[in-house]
Amino acid sequence: MTIKDLFITYWSQVTLILLALGYLVKRILDIKSRKTEINHSLFQQNRIISVKTFFARYAKAELMWHQLTVYEILDKKLSAKELDKIIFPQLNELQETLLELKIYFDDDHHKYFEQLTKGILSINDRLLNLYFNSDPEMNTVTKGNDYYSFKEDILKKNRLIMNELCLKIRCLFN
Repeated sequence: MTIKDLFITYWSQVTLILLALGYLVKRILDIKSRKTEINHSLFQQNRIISVKTFFARYAKAELMWHQLTVYEILDKKLSAKELDKIIFPQLNELQETLLELKIYFDDDHHKYFEQLTKGILSINDRLLNLYFNSDPEMNTVTKGNDYYSFKEDILKKNRLIMNELCLKIRCLFN
């Protein structure tokens, strides 16, 4: 018996087998595409959550710098240990979120988050340098003015970086 005779004789059974195989292939492909879609959706959702967390922690860190009583700090009314308890929890949370963002963004986008974090950390560095500066020519008012002008410059630069980052993120999610 040839293949032609087999198809002619059992055409209905061959059709059913081909339909069953086609259906199985379709189901397998649907399951794979659905799994890929769910993974992508979950990845995007986690990406949005980590960006939202970064912005919230950045806002808390920026607010902390605005609320610090710098003249009390520079007059050493607060000890270095007390100052660390105020500043470092905020900065550590921000850096933790920065590391999390590295999972979800390529280097081109992640550099904006790094620049924002470096800006906030540089404010801390400036404050510490002024706090431990024992130069008699620099009084508290001079140190305070230096800190405030440096902080405002950094925050202005960070606002520009933030605007650019928001544009990049919108393009990425659209």
